[in-house]
Amino acid sequence: MHEQNKQLESTAAILKALSEASNKAYLRNMRRFSINSTGALGVSAPAIRKIARQVGKSKEIALELWSSVHEAMILAKMV
Repeated sequence: MHEQNKQLESTAAILKALSEASNKAYLRNMRRFSINSTGALGVSAPAIRKIARQVGKSKEIALELWSSVHEAMILAKMV
């Protein structure tokens, strides 16, 4: 099984995947376009969608992801 196709089932694993996908340049661009980057990791929308596909649909995970991390809240809306 490929690493990118594995199912992400725990909130900790999902948050780890988000932090691994973070990009400092993307975070700087968020600030440049006046996006509130407080609590943001700097993960692009395509990377968030890729993680969302790995997570699948789960209301429980969505509720757990609703935190102060900007990208986790976006991901919570997708799962």
